[in-house]
This record gives sequence, structure tokens and C-alpha cells, in this order.
Amino acid sequence: MEILQEYERKARKDHICNYCGGVIKKGERYHYSKIKGDYLYEWKSHLACIKAATGLWEFIDPDEGMSSDDFCDGCHEFCTTFLCPDCEHYEKETEECLADESFCVDKIAETFENYDLVKDREGPLWWKWHLKERRQAPHD
Repeated sequence: MEILQEYERKARKDHICNYCGGVIKKGERYHYSKIKGDYLYEWKSHLACIKAATGLWEFIDPDEGMSSDDFCDGCHEFCTTFLCPDCEHYEKETEECLADESFCVDKIAETFENYDLVKDREGPLWWKWHLKERRQAPHD
């Protein structure tokens, strides 16, 4: 897989996000990629989805790119592990999230603005994931 072009665009019509399946509305800024794999194709995504996908890439561990299903499963697993326990939309008794998926993607993207997802070895065969706060550059 090779990314031939990648940039931010403003939608001239409605599109479907290739990650979450939601609508990218006319006039909304979105991420665009032209990709060459077995064939040439376009990949369009919400800005929050591309931020979340970039942060989740190693966590999801896709071998040949990240499908919509990989993205949704990874978002769900990340949320239930790192965000849901402290979220006001999380029902502790049933262990269910009551927020819609776009809220969770936005929270994931927001999390990756200040944190990196890192893994540490926990035993010979196991990895443990955790969030590590980014150091802010000192202001002059």
C-alpha cells in the first residue's frame, strides 16, 4: 500500500467517512488520501477520525491498512479501556456506553492531542498499554 496524495479538503458535497461510516457534510473540512494498493482508490475521513486512527494505529495493529471495522473495534476497545470508566456517559452497572459513537471518536481525537499511547512489556509474551502525557514545549 502506498499513499500517493494526502491533504485536507473542504467538501463540495456530502461524502461518507471511510472510517466511521458517518456523513462528511457539504462545507465541512475532511482528510483526503489517494492510495495505491492492488488498485487505486480514495479514502475520505472526518478530521477527528483521522486523528483517532493515527493515534490508534499501533494499538489496532493493522497489517495492511486499517479498515472501517478495524477502526470501530479499536475505538470501542480504546474507549472501554481508557475513557469510559471516567465518562459521564458510561453506565457502570451494565458496563455500557450511552454516548453515540461520534462523541467517542471526538474524545479519542482530543485525548491524542495531549497523550501518546505506549506499550510496555509485561512478562515475556504480554504487552500493557497506557497513556503517557506529552511534554509541552516551553514558551519563550
